[in-house]
Amino acid sequence: MHLIITLEASEEIYTLEVSSSMTLADLRAFIEAESGIAVDKQTLFYKTAILEEEDKTLSEFSMEDYDMVMLRARTQESNESSQNVHGELTAADQNAIMNDVEKVRLQMLGDQALCDLVRQVCSIL
Repeated sequence: MHLIITLEASEEIYTLEVSSSMTLADLRAFIEAESGIAVDKQTLFYKTAILEEEDKTLSEFSMEDYDMVMLRARTQESNESSQNVHGELTAADQNAIMNDVEKVRLQMLGDQALCDLVRQVCSIL
């Protein structure tokens, strides 16, 4: 299957061919190899949730072909938690994710080849 990895705060998009039996830890290592962002600096979001269970497989996260995962690269200055005391995303982070989704949507609309590919994979769109 393929995953679309979008890098927050940039327009970089990676399409990775992965196995649904791959663990989150393996995905992080693959992303590091493709993007150069160290595993310990990655925060991954899928459907507005932070991915944290490293031994869980992609299929256990219910990921499907051409699903989108957002990658936030943490820096030394920005290591503050994006979760509240209950482990949930803060409202500001939820808004940031929605803004990123809109940014990707607009980028896709401007790229006819990418639109055609998405329509082939998911005709509902």
